[in-house]
Amino acid sequence: MHLKRIFTKRWVAIVVVCYLALWALTAFIGCPQARRRILRRHARIANTTRELARHAVYECCAPAYWCRTTCYAPFLVTTSYDFKAGRYADGYTSVFLWLGTLQKEIVVSHYIT
Repeated sequence: MHLKRIFTKRWVAIVVVCYLALWALTAFIGCPQARRRILRRHARIANTTRELARHAVYECCAPAYWCRTTCYAPFLVTTSYDFKAGRYADGYTSVFLWLGTLQKEIVVSHYIT
C-alpha cells in the first residue's frame, strides 16, 4: 500500500514564501504605522525634544526620547518608547496586533523613574 506524502517540497516552499511575504508586509507597513501612533500619542514631548540615535550615549539633563519598532513575526509589531529628562525617565514596551491597520495594543511593560 502506497501512502501519499503530506508535506511535499512544493507545499513547504509555498508555505515558507507566504510566511516570509506576510512578515515583510508587516515589517514595511505595520512598523511605520505603530511608530506614528506612538509618536502621535507623545507629540508634545516629541516636538520639543530630540530623538536619540540607536546606539547614542545619553547626555545627562538634555531631554531626549527614542522610539523603536520591530517585527518579530507576521501580524505582530513591537514598539519601545523611552523619554529621559535629567533624573526623570518614562518608557514602555507594547505589542500591536496588525491586520492591515493597528487593531489591538497590549502594553507589556511600563516604568517611571
